[in-house]
Amino acid sequence: MRSVFGVLLATGALAVVPGDVYLYDAPDGRTGPVSQAASGPRAGLADLGAADPVTRAHAACEAGLTGTPGGLGAIPALITLLADEAHVDAIDCGGEGEWRNRGIFALADTTVPCGTSPALEAARALGRFGGAALAPLMSALGDPRAPVRMHAARAVAWMDDPVAAGGAVQRLVAMLADPDAEVRRVIAGALGVLKDEDAVEPLVRTLMDQDVRVRAGAAAALGSLEAATIGPRLAGALKDTAWEVRQEAARALGTREQKSAVPDLSAALRDSDGRVRQMAAWALGQLEAPEAVPPLSAALRDEEQQVRIRAAWALGQIENADAVPALAAALKDGSAKVRETSAWALGQIEQGTALDALASALADQDWRVRKTAAWALGQIEQPRAVPALVKATADEHARVRETTAWALGQLEDAQAIPGLTRLLADPSWEVRSKAAWALGQIGDGSATGALSGALKDARADVRKSAAWALGQIGNGRE
Repeated sequence: MRSVFGVLLATGALAVVPGDVYLYDAPDGRTGPVSQAASGPRAGLADLGAADPVTRAHAACEAGLTGTPGGLGAIPALITLLADEAHVDAIDCGGEGEWRNRGIFALADTTVPCGTSPALEAARALGRFGGAALAPLMSALGDPRAPVRMHAARAVAWMDDPVAAGGAVQRLVAMLADPDAEVRRVIAGALGVLKDEDAVEPLVRTLMDQDVRVRAGAAAALGSLEAATIGPRLAGALKDTAWEVRQEAARALGTREQKSAVPDLSAALRDSDGRVRQMAAWALGQLEAPEAVPPLSAALRDEEQQVRIRAAWALGQIENADAVPALAAALKDGSAKVRETSAWALGQIEQGTALDALASALADQDWRVRKTAAWALGQIEQPRAVPALVKATADEHARVRETTAWALGQLEDAQAIPGLTRLLADPSWEVRSKAAWALGQIGDGSATGALSGALKDARADVRKSAAWALGQIGNGRE
């Protein structure tokens, strides 16, 4: 099952964690940093009161990295900085520990979506101090200034010491009645991060808050808790008047991975808002329930492209053969991304009934679709796909030719040898290397001459693959 990041993969959302921005894209799920500000000059603890907000933010970061006992003297100044919301560029504050990514939805600072602030860095630092910072943070939770209360709650949620953080739960629960809506939203998120079951009923009641953001935050928080009573309450939130709440309720039901939610999420595929339908499709993919195949198959005809993409992804997650006809039809969708994701899903399901549709997709106008179709045929591993794949070895795009060579290696059929031999002279070394590997997989002695020639390739990777392949043939793989 997917982690919280699988949620972002499935929604195609941009996940903003101050200091790092990640973009997730289906179907392969690879991630990478989009942008990150340089760490800048090293600041000392004495700079917590500097005139420049960038210096103050760096100093707060350094205070947290100093930790206990050396940094304890900075706690009062860090508490003061919780009111300092001056926007600065994101900074690198000591690596990618788990604490940096907790509560990325509900605890995000919406005032600095692509950066940070001295207040946010102070909250992070105070979280690193754990129990040593709890008493002053408890006082800060009662501060008359809303930003201070919000950042103090963030600090508690980010504490490295769960026992100490647990001591603040009842105080945070009481703050679900805070007069400031943004404070209530962050409090709900903090309770979700802390995962204390005493917060369940208060968060359920918060689903009735007058503010949309607070109700959405409560739904998101409930997704991280385990009480059996939560599922029906989240199902009820799928009928909220605000699409934001319905979307978070669908997300939470998918995160909880309880198959009892399938009927309600299936109904949400008919929601009036495409963003809710998209999240419902993701959630059904998380549940991997075969009974979701019919409604998801219908969602492949949704008017919105993003819903169709998520529905195809979800069907690939479920891996049920009943989805093959609808996914095969979706290979003719007007959106290349829908076609690509549908090809990926068919490769996940691995049913021979998809061969003809995937073979036709090898001629798609988009190279990504052709590449994924070749991969899917390699996954299915049926010899009937060999002629279409051999034809695809002449594709104009190197990535398609490389994946086609891999697929032919998976099929291990001697019919592929002429096409793979031609690829040993391909302009792309990646293609040549994969072709040599595939010939080794097939293990037929008729490829020995061509592979011997590849031992003189200008690229070491190709020579290595050729030597391995010759070893396979010599060892009698055939």
